[in-house]
Amino acid sequence: MNYIKADWMPQALERALTLSNDTYHAEVAEYFATIKKDYDYAISVTTLPSAPQPRILAHRHSSSLWGDPVDNLWTMKGSMIHAIIEQNARSGDITEKRIGVTVPLTLCDGVTKVRIHFHGQLDLFEPDTSTIWDFKYVSPRSMLYGDKEEHTFQLNALRLLFKIAYGIEAKHIKNCFVMKDWAKMEYIKSKDRGYPERQIVVKEREIADQASLKMYMATNAKLHYASREMGDEELPVCTPEQQWRREATWKVYTRTKGTKSKPGHMSVIAKKTCSSESKALEWLEETGVKKDNYIIKHLKSRPTKCEDWCEVSGICHQRRKELKEEQEENETTTVN
Repeated sequence: MNYIKADWMPQALERALTLSNDTYHAEVAEYFATIKKDYDYAISVTTLPSAPQPRILAHRHSSSLWGDPVDNLWTMKGSMIHAIIEQNARSGDITEKRIGVTVPLTLCDGVTKVRIHFHGQLDLFEPDTSTIWDFKYVSPRSMLYGDKEEHTFQLNALRLLFKIAYGIEAKHIKNCFVMKDWAKMEYIKSKDRGYPERQIVVKEREIADQASLKMYMATNAKLHYASREMGDEELPVCTPEQQWRREATWKVYTRTKGTKSKPGHMSVIAKKTCSSESKALEWLEETGVKKDNYIIKHLKSRPTKCEDWCEVSGICHQRRKELKEEQEENETTTVN
């Protein structure tokens, strides 16, 4: 990854923002220097549930990718939170500890055997409560879309690795979400939709069935391992979940009638969100309101991660195909 020059900010801050990944990779390299090299492939529990495509494309085309240092600001703040928690740990607590286990696996061909090293960063283990904690620095609006399965998986995978490496079986696994831009007024407006009441949210996760967990880890590790030798356009496509693709919705908004002196307007917050236009119309019929006082707006399914967060969306064959199909659909709609 290359970064555009940010001469307008202090150079010390620019270095901190652009070199943070170098520090992370150095710490990981230090970990691998201390373990036995008896594996064919290593993968972290953070990478396991993610799609191989963006990770491999970013690695292969790193020299042609450019980013803004400011985009790393939230990551740097998250690292600061982890560092402060580590500084204030008690005697006996285990903090910021990378743990790993090497496991033999047979690939999908049923013949080839490889040794996969699963590893992950343990944020905090409290012996007195037998709890593994994973701290996340997030936007409170992310809480509106429900729990991410990857958060539960990461904690369960860390619990498994911790048990194998240390012989300790944690009784509890919890996420602690620290909100980066929490606002009281936003809570008042959106609390019914799940906006968090406080700037810190704690969620205990269910401990997964161990056989199912191991199967999931093995299956995903095989997929990532096999993807290494594939061409760019042969890579497994990202699933809707991995694209953070939201379902298409039909939102019902109130609409005021305008006058010559005062134009009408549509409400900012929808009165109802439905999964289809017919259900939106049914809701209007059930409420007995005048349809002229409401407007139904169709929001198409959008791949949020591809649009706003993926650094390789510009060179991804899946995204290019989706954009082409979307353009063709728009052109057809315009002609009709």
